[in-house]
Amino acid sequence: MTTKQSVISYHASSNGLNDLIESRGDRLLELTGVEKLQLIAAISGWQAEDTQSQEVSGVPYTLAEFVDDSSIEFSGDVLECLSHLKDCSIDDLMALVISIGHQIKEGAYLQ
Repeated sequence: MTTKQSVISYHASSNGLNDLIESRGDRLLELTGVEKLQLIAAISGWQAEDTQSQEVSGVPYTLAEFVDDSSIEFSGDVLECLSHLKDCSIDDLMALVISIGHQIKEGAYLQ
């Protein structure tokens, strides 16, 4: 059953998220479950690395650096989604993770 919590725009709205929604839809239905998990991993991993880097050295760690350094082989679709998120706030990114989590829980992905 689809709930409003699985819709990205229910949680947040920013230029990056609006671009992602325009490109991929409000529920990212074209992404598989694995790709949605990759997206969550990328957002979470990047934010963890960026927070640690800024605490230790005061230097931001970019999303592009995380993707380059990651051992995860992100799909082209995930990389395209990530390209919309580089300027999003942490609040918007966490809202996106929550939305994707609801989508996975509801089975809103292709098999």
